[in-house]
Amino acid sequence: MTVTKPVTVTKSTVIGLRCTLDVSRAPLVWRTPDGKLSAMPPRTAIIRPTTKKVSLADIAARAGVSVPTVARILAGGNKEVWVGASARADRVRQAAEELGYRPNHAASSLAAGTSSTIALAVSEQGFFDTGIYLPLLHMALRAATAAGFHLLPVMMGGGSDAWRKRLIDDHVAGVLVTQPAPDDLPETLLRFKVPTVLLNLESDLPLPQVRFADGQGIRLALEHLAGLGHRRIVHWDELPGLIDGHFSATLRRRMVDAEAARLKLVVRRPVAFAETIAQCPETAVLCSDRSARDLLLACHRSGRRVPDQLSVIGINDEYAAEWTIPPLTTVHVPVEDLVLRGLALLQSAIAGDAVPLVAELLPERLVVRGTTAAPHAG
Repeated sequence: MTVTKPVTVTKSTVIGLRCTLDVSRAPLVWRTPDGKLSAMPPRTAIIRPTTKKVSLADIAARAGVSVPTVARILAGGNKEVWVGASARADRVRQAAEELGYRPNHAASSLAAGTSSTIALAVSEQGFFDTGIYLPLLHMALRAATAAGFHLLPVMMGGGSDAWRKRLIDDHVAGVLVTQPAPDDLPETLLRFKVPTVLLNLESDLPLPQVRFADGQGIRLALEHLAGLGHRRIVHWDELPGLIDGHFSATLRRRMVDAEAARLKLVVRRPVAFAETIAQCPETAVLCSDRSARDLLLACHRSGRRVPDQLSVIGINDEYAAEWTIPPLTTVHVPVEDLVLRGLALLQSAIAGDAVPLVAELLPERLVVRGTTAAPHAG
C-alpha cells in the first residue's frame, strides 16, 4: 500500500474497519482484529488522516516561532530584513505545508470587512423551464473564478425566504440577479446597500442593468418570416406567467408593428397545441428553443412537414438547436456577453466606482438554419 502524502496519526485514529494502529510502540506496529501484532498493515487497511483542522498554533509549535509571526508570514506581510528572517519565513511555510494547513478565506474576509464572494440569484422555476440558465451559470462560474471571485449560486423560491437571508446576511460582496425574480428583491438589495446588477431583468430602480435587446430579435424573426411570404404567424406562449426565455411581453408589444406589416400574429397558450399542430391554420410558429424541439417532434408524428408545410423559429439558440432535424432557425441571445458585462459592472460597483444606471441592451442576431422556408402553396 502506498501513501501519497504525510498523514497525522493519533491514538484514536481508525485504520479502515479491520484494524487499529498501536502508537504506543516504536516502531509502529499494527494490531489486527484477533489481537495479534504485525509490522505490516493488512491489505484491506485504509489509512484515514485525522479531521482536526491545523491551526496557526500548530504551525508555530512546529516551526518554533510565535503565533503572530506565523499569521504575519502566511498573510504575506513579512517585511523583516534581519539576518535569518528569510529562513524563518521559509521554515514557517514549510511547516504549514507539511501539516496540510488550509487558510480560512471566509474568516479572513470577515475580519477584514471584505468579501471575495458574489451571489448569482436564479429563479427555481426559470432554471428548469427555460434554456439559458445552464449556459449562464457555467459562464458565470468561469468568469467569476477568472476575476478572483467565488460564485455562490442562490436559488430563489422553494417556498421559503431563507434564500433572501443568504443574499443579505452571508457577507457577499455583490449580487447578480436574473429574471424572473420577485418584484421586491431589487428594492430589498438596494435598501441594504448590496452592490447589485440585474441580468436581463427590467426594473425602474436605480440599479445597473444588462439586458438582451429582445425587441431586435423579434423584429428580425418577423422580418425573416415576412420576407419568405408568411402572413399568418402564431406565438406559442407555453409558459403563461413566466417570461419565456425573454421575449413574450415584447412580442405582445410588437403585435402592433406586425399588424402594420400586414401580418396576422396570434398568441396561443393551450397545453395541447403541439398535439393539434396538424390542424394549425398558421404557416409559421415563434416559440422558445425548448418548445421548438417538442413542436418538431409533434410535426414528425402528425405528418406535417417542416419547413415545407410549417416554418418554426426558436428563441435563445441553445446548444441543441443545431442538432434538431431539421436544424432549428433561431434568435441567438448573447449569454456570454450578458455575464461578462454584468460582472464587470458588479466589480465596479463593489469597488465604489460610478456605474451607469441606464440599461445596456445587447444585440441579438438571427441564425437561419433549416426550419424556415416559403409557405406551402397548396
